[in-house]
Amino acid sequence: MFRNFWAVAFVTFLVVSPASSQDHDLNQIMGTARQQIDRGEFAAAQGSLRRAMMVVSDRAALNINFFDVVAKPAASFTNYTLRENNHYKAGEPILLYVEPTGYAFRRHGEMLRFGVEADFELIDSNGNVLGGKKKFQRSVIEGREPIFEFFMNITYNFTGIQPGKYVVRTVLHDIVNQDEAWFELPFEIRK
Repeated sequence: MFRNFWAVAFVTFLVVSPASSQDHDLNQIMGTARQQIDRGEFAAAQGSLRRAMMVVSDRAALNINFFDVVAKPAASFTNYTLRENNHYKAGEPILLYVEPTGYAFRRHGEMLRFGVEADFELIDSNGNVLGGKKKFQRSVIEGREPIFEFFMNITYNFTGIQPGKYVVRTVLHDIVNQDEAWFELPFEIRK
């Protein structure tokens, strides 16, 4: 799948005529990567493709690529164990694995910074908002190269809610360009 993505991205960017300097830069980067691949300079080509991915990520809207309930916090990107259901006992933590995409990067000297802040609302089965919190979690990463295998472990501890069906709405905010993306997770509290 990963190889197919690069092939589709390469063809797409070559077909689209440059509408901005960023498009022109992207076409140049992709052309350089193609030449590096043809010369067998695969490490250099990977660097060029990371730069191209950074341009694409900066232009894209923040999005949630994947999320689901998990049995335990993930140790690394895509290394998660899905929970069998979304039924919880009162006081049992709700663990989520989340993969945001389309986050923007900002350069700070030699370092690149990106990240998200998360808000949530707890909603009952009648659509009433029972509570929530702004900026309850913040994930910020700095590095010398862009990182695209970014994930979040989110834990919800709802105490004092009665058995019933609920939804938790999570909103992520890009710390660089303030884009937003959200998702809703239905769950049930059982006795």
